[in-house]
Amino acid sequence: MDPATGVAIGSTVLELEKRAQNTIIRHVKYITDFKNNMIDFLEKLELFEARINDIQEMVYAYRRNLQEPRNEVKVFLKRCTEFKEKYAGDLENLKGLNLESMKYFSRYKLSKKAINLEKRMTKLMLNMRISIEFAALNPPPEAVVKINNKYVEGLNSVEKNKADIISAIKDVNTVVIGLYGMGGIGKTTLIQQINNEFKNDPHIRFTYVIMVTVSYSPNIKKLQDQIGERVGLNFQGIESETVRARRLLERLEKEKSIMIILDDVWNALDLNTIGIPRDNGENKCCKIILTTRYEDVCTQMNASTKILMACLNRNEAWNLFKSYSGVFESDSTRKIAEDVCKECAGLPLAISVVASTLRHKKRETVWSNFLSKMKESNFKELGGLFPEDYEIYVNDLMCYGLGEGFVTCGENVSSLDYTLILIEELKSRGLLLDVEGRDEMFVKMHDVVRHVAISIARNDEKLDFYSNFKDLTKWPEGGESETIKRISLMENSIRHIVDHNPKFHGKRMKSLLLNGNMSLETIADDFFEEMDDLHILDMNNTGLISLPTSFQKLMKLRVLMIYNLQAYLPARISLRDHLLSKKDLVVLILGNSRIPELTKEFGELVHLKVLDFTDTIIDIIRPNVLSKLKKLEQLRMLGSFNQWNIESNKDGNFVSFYELGSLERLYTLEVEVFDEKFAMSSKEELLNFLSSLKFFRISVNDIVPNRSYHEPDKRLLLRSNEVSESVSNWIMVLMKKAEKLHLNGCNISKQFLRDKIFGYSYNFKYLQLTRCKTSKVLIEFSENKDCDAVILPKLKNIILDELDEMENIFIIPIEIPVGSFQSLKEISIENCQALRSIFPWNVAVCLVHLEYLRVRNCSSLEYVIVMGKEDNSDYYNNGQNLKSLLWQQESEKRMEMELSSLMYLGVFNCPKLKRLFFGEKSAPELPTFHCSSEEWFDELQWEDEQAASRFKSIVRFDAVEGRASSRPLKTKRLNI
Repeated sequence: MDPATGVAIGSTVLELEKRAQNTIIRHVKYITDFKNNMIDFLEKLELFEARINDIQEMVYAYRRNLQEPRNEVKVFLKRCTEFKEKYAGDLENLKGLNLESMKYFSRYKLSKKAINLEKRMTKLMLNMRISIEFAALNPPPEAVVKINNKYVEGLNSVEKNKADIISAIKDVNTVVIGLYGMGGIGKTTLIQQINNEFKNDPHIRFTYVIMVTVSYSPNIKKLQDQIGERVGLNFQGIESETVRARRLLERLEKEKSIMIILDDVWNALDLNTIGIPRDNGENKCCKIILTTRYEDVCTQMNASTKILMACLNRNEAWNLFKSYSGVFESDSTRKIAEDVCKECAGLPLAISVVASTLRHKKRETVWSNFLSKMKESNFKELGGLFPEDYEIYVNDLMCYGLGEGFVTCGENVSSLDYTLILIEELKSRGLLLDVEGRDEMFVKMHDVVRHVAISIARNDEKLDFYSNFKDLTKWPEGGESETIKRISLMENSIRHIVDHNPKFHGKRMKSLLLNGNMSLETIADDFFEEMDDLHILDMNNTGLISLPTSFQKLMKLRVLMIYNLQAYLPARISLRDHLLSKKDLVVLILGNSRIPELTKEFGELVHLKVLDFTDTIIDIIRPNVLSKLKKLEQLRMLGSFNQWNIESNKDGNFVSFYELGSLERLYTLEVEVFDEKFAMSSKEELLNFLSSLKFFRISVNDIVPNRSYHEPDKRLLLRSNEVSESVSNWIMVLMKKAEKLHLNGCNISKQFLRDKIFGYSYNFKYLQLTRCKTSKVLIEFSENKDCDAVILPKLKNIILDELDEMENIFIIPIEIPVGSFQSLKEISIENCQALRSIFPWNVAVCLVHLEYLRVRNCSSLEYVIVMGKEDNSDYYNNGQNLKSLLWQQESEKRMEMELSSLMYLGVFNCPKLKRLFFGEKSAPELPTFHCSSEEWFDELQWEDEQAASRFKSIVRFDAVEGRASSRPLKTKRLNI
């Protein structure tokens, strides 16, 4: 045997020996590792069964949603079922074993079986990971989706509108059809019915009939999604509206015929921005139906067929009313119901709402009470005076109500409270609506209320009011009826009222609303000549600088509201010539004017409940003038008179501040007091007087910004050389009630901030410190001090500016109570040159609703969040709702923040800030990253290359925020 052959034989023997040895070892381990093998198997089996159950539940969910799983998912579940059925006995036996009592041979046999089954389950689970992503397959889109509505047949005028629309649809030369009419007239219901009839039409010639709602502020992406979904087009991952429009257009043009219904179009809509095909002479694949309130919208969108939908006639209205109300118990109830129906003025929406409310009401008194409420003028008559979708300030509504005489109050109920009670009642009946994002002081009039009022006025021979105008530049044509009581031309662009309609006399005029005509400068001298009965005149927010001579004729005026918007040209209004003769005045709002002296004669206007002199400069107010206005509820004098006497001197030249204490009904006070001694005054008279206020804006030695902003407020502004324990009790009383505190130029002690500000701060929503002298730490608690009270739970906004000595904002080395800082949304920090850090970690984790953080010109700032030694979190995920953020951190470990709502990021003049904790998935919606220095950005350290690349693509530079440029950049990667 040659050597080579010997070597080969030897290698083969060794390999066989090695394999035999491994086989023996493996079989021995079936016995020796029995317990571990069984534990691994049982864990794998548990996971395997859980995953099968998860997929099965997903399939059930898809089927409930009218979706079917893909074929491969069905095959996978079939194989899993076959596996479980084939080895059902073995699986059950293995699950029920007593691992401690097995003999060696049984251990060997069972262990081997468990390992083999485990391998099979592992193979199936690997396939499972692929299949989960494809668990659903959408069914083909429906040609027409039925919409639930209550369409009443047999209304002749509506049936004619429907026939006209269907005729236009069948006309091959008609591409765009416009249906227009006032809100609540039934346009949406009619067009839904046409959609539904296509659903039941076996000869439908449209591939798809798609209906979407456009609304006042169209959301283009949402419209694209809704239309795309109906034709099976998915925009996932595509954010650009232009790209989406191009894809949608391409998809729709593949169909022979599509009808798209655009409901509730308020303004002309560019269909190209959505991706809807238009007729180009050859392509008529897409027919458009639009519903709108305005005929000119139909014209602007090139509707070749325009159909007006008018109010129902008397018989049609009654038939519709009965379909909603049900049968009547008696003839007398039926007669009242007919009167109720008449009040709805032929508007289908009003009829449906009212009739449904009274459905099956048997008691005649219920019907009669409802009718009497509908006939009351009150807010219903005022409803037609406001523009469509107008946000109505409740205080204005209260003033109009005082002028009309339907806002009354008892001894213990203020005019505002009475108004709010009326509003809550109307809200409960669905006639008034809340305004999204606003508090209770703003409401909207329901379309039903507004259009019923307008419709009644138009149909009534005795025209009650004249309104519903937009884009006016001069006095409107028409409206010559001598029966007119109210005219509203608010929110227009009228510049001069010179030659109004010569047939118009205004003899029965009660209300004239010209507010919001910001260009209005002059009114003809004889304009008010015959308006002897005028009660309400609103000229707020106009450019009016003088009143016509005929203004003196308005002797019955109850409400006068004038605020001149020309900041450097105060209105020339004479107290003696224009105001003192108006003895019936209940509301006087006179802003940005000049009154040299408020004399004793002014005290004769004893019916005044609202007095507003905001920005009207008054040099002197004599003693014992304001104290005569015993009915006064609201007094606003910011930017007006500030020389209040702090002594109770009835014979002096200036009114005493304590004189206001005699006004027992006063609940709103806005004043400025420029006297350093005032903050230290300990007069007990102040305490009872100020503690009874519901709303206030009181400024001591400071000027209130946004003075014409009249929403109810609880704000205290204080400028003082020393703010400490010596501050008077009356300031502490206001701090307890205040929601907004502004300290300007104050020397603030650490103890005062900790014990007084935070001791009285449960209601604070806004805190601003400007140019104050503070300690190195603004808010500090000692380690030995327990903090049981929740810290600033209602605070929404903090502004810190020019606090030169502050190095840290918070040091709270104790457990912070749950709920602290829970409402904080906005933080602005500027020009704090000594500031080194903002948040310790235990404060930062409380900021779960933070939306805006602005840090600018803080040259020493190194850390935004300071990690404590005990913190070992690997991932910081608070601040999810941030919209604007300038953020960095001390920790050297990797830390990414998601900030999914971040819409603005800017860093300006913070040179020591070197790390922004943004990873690849941080701030996904951020369009632009603003900063002031290219060099600073180049030195930033990033969490990963993906984050660096993304932010490099969106960065803009400018030392002055707002002007931006971009360039290719180098970036640093943080090595962790």
